[in-house]
Amino acid sequence: MYVRERDRSATFAVADVVGHGVSAAMYAGMLRSTLDAARRRDPDPRRLIGELLDGIDFFDPPRGATLFYAHLLCDGRVRYFSAGHLPVLWLTRQGRVRRLEATGLPLSTFFRDRPYEIGEIRLDAGDRLLAFTDGIPEAMDPAENEFGLDGVEKSFAAGAKLAPGAVLASLLEEVERHAGGRPSGDDSTLLIVERGRAG
Repeated sequence: MYVRERDRSATFAVADVVGHGVSAAMYAGMLRSTLDAARRRDPDPRRLIGELLDGIDFFDPPRGATLFYAHLLCDGRVRYFSAGHLPVLWLTRQGRVRRLEATGLPLSTFFRDRPYEIGEIRLDAGDRLLAFTDGIPEAMDPAENEFGLDGVEKSFAAGAKLAPGAVLASLLEEVERHAGGRPSGDDSTLLIVERGRAG
């Protein structure tokens, strides 16, 4: 997450590159550098997605990535795009969970001419967003049952009164318990963002 001092807005992103190992890590590093350079020039999602798509020639087909990117403004508005990423969960202070679905296809040289919609929501004080990669919902138990998006959503909602760090710890514990000690077959990344209360 990055905070802009001049307007107190913040940007955050979660990405998942296709593949594993050293080559995937290399692509992830290049994507991060490209995203960061675009964000520094202008964090607005509509302008940023165009620049990002122009800068991903390093993705040799069929390489690509999913990405959720958001710009949180000081009035609580969140402007975002989701390039084929898993739904991001929005937990309101009333305890209701909504899913922010993908607004376009994954980042790839195959798809860069396709349009991306820009979503916008408004967070009230105490509202939270949870972004994650597929290692979380795809964690398997010994009977080959996935933890699933419903499992993530249920755990996220159950921790509504916990501090953000405690929510993440609790969710990871539930995933590990579900897996019954089996190693994860994919990366597991979690990011929680909460709009604070003024003063």
